[in-house]
Amino acid sequence: MLPKCSQLPYLTLYATRCAISAMFGLYLAEWLHLGRTIWVPISALIVSRDNWTQTRENVPGLFIGTVIGGLIALGAHEFGALLHWSTNQQLGLAIALAALVAHGRPTVRSCMWNPPIILLTASSPARIPEAAWNRSSEVLLGGLIGIAVQWMETRGLDAYGDWDKKRKIERGEIAD
Repeated sequence: MLPKCSQLPYLTLYATRCAISAMFGLYLAEWLHLGRTIWVPISALIVSRDNWTQTRENVPGLFIGTVIGGLIALGAHEFGALLHWSTNQQLGLAIALAALVAHGRPTVRSCMWNPPIILLTASSPARIPEAAWNRSSEVLLGGLIGIAVQWMETRGLDAYGDWDKKRKIERGEIAD
């Protein structure tokens, strides 16, 4: 379905915000020499929602879920190492534990995707704690970038008086 002409300015802002978040995330990740630069721009995009209110409501869960997922990955790795489990078995345990945490709590579902990111990107089992720190930091940094870019966009719209109109259109209170 094609957007209405009246929606094009807002769609253009959204697309620009996403592009800036991803690009800035990648530049910053490369500048900081992070190990897996891909997670910063991806997280910058994941955190950003259609409007500031949705983003603001989802951010705490994303960050809490990321930390929980990192801790679950570490715990599953340590427990699995004691039993000489393979990475696949450790991953299964981590996902099962994360699913128990995330069930009924959609805002912390990120706890389920952090264990695979950590367990499958570590260069060796001995480096799982380092991978947990690095991947979690990359996800959190990307989230902060996404928030910052959207916050700047929102403040810019506020300055031009368009923000209230945009919110009313999104809520269906006024027609396009």
